[in-house]
Amino acid sequence: MAKWQKPKDSKALSERRIYSQIKRAEKIPRSKDLSKDEEDMRYHFAWHCYKLRYEKAPSGLPWPDVFQKKWGMSLSEYGEFERQRRKEKHEDHSTPGDESLP
Repeated sequence: MAKWQKPKDSKALSERRIYSQIKRAEKIPRSKDLSKDEEDMRYHFAWHCYKLRYEKAPSGLPWPDVFQKKWGMSLSEYGEFERQRRKEKHEDHSTPGDESLP
């Protein structure tokens, strides 16, 4: 049996690399709910990307595109999501549960 050799064709090599990334991602269960640390990391990374939104990242992409690539949502979508979440959180704490209280 012949030993596997690295393909000389760069197209075949890139296809194999993409296929392995897909298979690796399928093995990892993705949870919709982020942990507290992941939420904090996303918030601070969004803030960082927002401050540098007109500059390019070291990868050559604009910072909002880097955020979208990493988290799967655009920076403006995340901003709207965070505003809505904070508004709901504020309303929960500011609205008393008992109407009879002053």
